[in-house]
Amino acid sequence: MRHSNVAAAAMLLPHLRPDIWQRQIRRRKARTVFTDDQLQGLESQFGTQKYLSVPERMELAVSLRLSETQVKTWFQNRRMKWKKQVAETDLKGKQEKKRHCPFTPTTPEPTNEPERRIERSAFKPGSNNNSSSKVTYNPISNSKSNSFDFMRQIRERG
Repeated sequence: MRHSNVAAAAMLLPHLRPDIWQRQIRRRKARTVFTDDQLQGLESQFGTQKYLSVPERMELAVSLRLSETQVKTWFQNRRMKWKKQVAETDLKGKQEKKRHCPFTPTTPEPTNEPERRIERSAFKPGSNNNSSSKVTYNPISNSKSNSFDFMRQIRERG
């Protein structure tokens, strides 16, 4: 009886059976080291075309003595490298632009004009909005007291 339990376990857990898992091991192909001539040919073609059609890929593979898969994989990897380089260049350009710009978009440029005050009428339902009910508020001012005064005026009118 004990023998049948071992056989059943071996069938349920094939990874424990050396005769099965030894056949299932797939060795990874070694990394291809391209020659200088092959790299020059690949880079030259990439400089003119970022994507190759199947016939172009076949022709390039034959001329460089590479497989189509090697050429395809090289182009995929090279496009990823190129996209990262473009993104880094764009980021550096934006940082450089910010560094040389005297004003950030959130900071208004100083002017010699007097402060503008905006008048807003405090609306009270059921009453007429005459000029005495107008409240002034300066949105440019950073003074806390100014905003408190504004809120106080609204409460008094309301």
